[in-house]
Amino acid sequence: MSNVKVDSVQVLRGEYEWLLAEEVPSMTKQLKSFIQACLQKVNILSSPAHTIKGNNFLLSLPNSDAVKGLINVAGDSVIKAELKFKFPKYASNGIGTFIFEQCPWKLQQLQDTSNHLKMAFEELKEQEYNSSLLEKQRVNQVL
Repeated sequence: MSNVKVDSVQVLRGEYEWLLAEEVPSMTKQLKSFIQACLQKVNILSSPAHTIKGNNFLLSLPNSDAVKGLINVAGDSVIKAELKFKFPKYASNGIGTFIFEQCPWKLQQLQDTSNHLKMAFEELKEQEYNSSLLEKQRVNQVL
């Protein structure tokens, strides 16, 4: 019975060594190219806002004048916007706010995505350079 366990352990170790030698390098190469493609798309989105015309979005509520707005989004920035809010219980004309092209708002989620992709890409490049992914503990840590 114990001989079977020893054989099983040896087979598993052999499979693990094969995985490290054959599959991990190709998987990391594929992952690196995938992350690089994602980075190219994100970099297009985060190019300077003044070079891109942007897309206009009309903001309104059906059958209500409580919220109105026009928002221009280019890449990861809101480059121009005009928003107006009206509250029925207040006698004022409403509250308005503006975003001007000189001071665009950044969409934080896209910036975070770009930063995380860059960190992952740099980590893979470093691992490829150092060839330390062949160490078992490092593979487990990276994965």
